[in-house]
Amino acid sequence: MQIHRKLSIRRSHDRTGSCTGARLNYVVSHAGNLDQSEDALKLVRQTAPDYVGSARQKSIELTSVKGDGTYEFEVTYAPPDALDRKTGDERVWSFEVTTGKYRVTEARELVKIYPVSEDITPPDPGEMIGWDGRIDGESDLAGATVLVPEMYERCVATYRSSKVNSAFRRKLFNLSGKVNASTFRGWAPGEVLLTRAEQGEPYKNHRGQELVDITYTFAVRPAGEVSCSGNVIVPVSPWNVIWSISRRDAVNNSLIVSGIYESRVYDSGNFSALNL
Repeated sequence: MQIHRKLSIRRSHDRTGSCTGARLNYVVSHAGNLDQSEDALKLVRQTAPDYVGSARQKSIELTSVKGDGTYEFEVTYAPPDALDRKTGDERVWSFEVTTGKYRVTEARELVKIYPVSEDITPPDPGEMIGWDGRIDGESDLAGATVLVPEMYERCVATYRSSKVNSAFRRKLFNLSGKVNASTFRGWAPGEVLLTRAEQGEPYKNHRGQELVDITYTFAVRPAGEVSCSGNVIVPVSPWNVIWSISRRDAVNNSLIVSGIYESRVYDSGNFSALNL
């Protein structure tokens, strides 16, 4: 089986004269009467250069099969794409600020009570929203749906496929649903929650190394003041739950807050182990 390159060739160049695309044609002959297309393709793959100028080999197409054991192939070259140039250490960050719908039963402030009759004194709901006015222990709060600001930071991290093993996946599982124990990307401890880590399809770079991208999603809550039952506090962590215990004053038909509490619902983790 013999191979030679035909004289016909197509090339494209940029304005600096660098080759950015090409097509080379090869002829494989003396392959015999049986189907030797796979062996002929293998020979072309071994013979054709990986690059023509800055253009990288992209595809090999069988264009003609003759009855005398001759095969013709066309090898196409194109500029390397972004995935070709990756090495396995890339980290690309982005962020998103949006709003989410939440049901709330407590307002920041009761702005005004509008009397409907001179003979009726409206009950004082305090900061509660949608209170039915009952004070017999069976009262209900309808609440309201509001838009609450949310921030997310995402990182597309590239790894060698061999590094994404069972130990790596176990580490991700153990950190998922946890807040940062120490400062992370400029955010104070307790402000960032790891919500998701999703792997993409493996691919190969120009060196033939198999890589894989993992997209991390972090929810961010900057620390700050929180209003609860008309009281302003600064939580230990913005991901902690703030709640209160209240009772109704039957004499004055009003709400009395007897206690405000902060409860931790998330564990913390060492995000530096993610090597982001």
